[in-house]
Amino acid sequence: MPALDISVLGQAQVLVDGKTAVWQAAGAIELFYFLLAHPEGRTKEDILAKLWNKEVDGASGNRFRVTMHRLRAALGGGERGAGQKGAGEKGAGESVLEVGGRFKLSQEVLASSDLYAMHRAFDRAEHATDDSERRELLEGGIALYHGDFLPDLKVDWAVEAREEHRAAYVRAALELSLLYCDQTRCEAAVASLARALKADPFIGENYHQDLMTCMTVIEQKYGAVEHYRDFLRLLRDDLDDTPMLETVRLYDRIKGGQPLCSHHIGGTGRCSHIGQDGGCGAELLTLEQPDLQTLQDDLESSQTLLGLSHDLIGSRTRVEVQDSLKNALLPVLHADTVLLLDLEPTGALSSAPARPALPSWLEQGLNGPASALLLEVQATRGRLYLADTRLRPELGLDLPRVALGVEPVRAMDGVVRAVLLLTRPLEQGAWTAHERGLLEGAARTVALALERMSVEHSGLELQPLT
Repeated sequence: MPALDISVLGQAQVLVDGKTAVWQAAGAIELFYFLLAHPEGRTKEDILAKLWNKEVDGASGNRFRVTMHRLRAALGGGERGAGQKGAGEKGAGESVLEVGGRFKLSQEVLASSDLYAMHRAFDRAEHATDDSERRELLEGGIALYHGDFLPDLKVDWAVEAREEHRAAYVRAALELSLLYCDQTRCEAAVASLARALKADPFIGENYHQDLMTCMTVIEQKYGAVEHYRDFLRLLRDDLDDTPMLETVRLYDRIKGGQPLCSHHIGGTGRCSHIGQDGGCGAELLTLEQPDLQTLQDDLESSQTLLGLSHDLIGSRTRVEVQDSLKNALLPVLHADTVLLLDLEPTGALSSAPARPALPSWLEQGLNGPASALLLEVQATRGRLYLADTRLRPELGLDLPRVALGVEPVRAMDGVVRAVLLLTRPLEQGAWTAHERGLLEGAARTVALALERMSVEHSGLELQPLT
């Protein structure tokens, strides 16, 4: 068989004795890639169905035979290698074998591909007897991944294979970052973790937290802050979501300049290198002791939300919901104004009679230029917290200088139907992560109450689950 060099990761190229393979027809190369994606082999029936949406009959059978002939010819394998057949095996020594009714690429062809080499390295790493050998094998396999499997092929079977191979690469990159972390090779750990998140940014928010933490060791806080902002955009644009409270708190600590390297990548425990040279310094140990203020804040939030939930159980109107919010949030957040404002589908304020009386400056603003603020929150499903209303001069309002917080209230379908709006004096300072988390929890609690009220108002009877 001629020398083959097959690339399918990041690009598609098949070389036969150093020259580009000649396929004669698109179906031949499509069949080749399909069999490469399924090294265990596929039956004729499966190939016809998955590739050409055909059942086995005279016409499809003839097409299969012609395409298979063209595939073998393109790879330069022997045709029906006489005298080389093994038990239960047709065409041994060819580029494509038939084994037990399944067609598969020969071992020689598979071994010529970057895909096979990558998976072989990962498999060997899994069975390696020491960390040094495992690290070298993972490094070798990861180096072969130049991009997704057949990135330009959009058919279903290719998409499924692409996701499978990408997942294997991501797992290997995460494992390699752990090995680097164990050796206190922080820059290498960050690079490997960043590769995994670039390939699959949705593997888990904890890994984004890990990367932010590790980046503070090698780049101080600036790289971590930039990654957090990129992560916010990713959540907003791709998932219409916001980060977990733990991520926001971590960002606040990083932005405040606190040195961090508190936990092992992918885990929740303390970093195994605290106190060792080159790793986390012993002086950081105290940062991970239970923070009394944090515990008090969490307890206060839980008590506040529990009380709000209890008060809302008996609420039947928007006015009662509004009163419950004021009673729960005004004293805790030192707020001047707590409002639940219904929105029409257009983003305008609802004219329902349950709408509360507003301060004149807020009435004027929300019916004028400030409606843009509500439209922004509704469109992006985001949240807005200003330490000073003058930070948004484009609102064009003659407002007193106050801190302003706007938290979206999402219905069950995910659409922002209302907003929770608060104002408070500037001297209370910027909205903390704890306060934003409390308001987010309050918005969720209110959303459930409004949903319940809507069901009750419609006259529906809720049946118990059986």
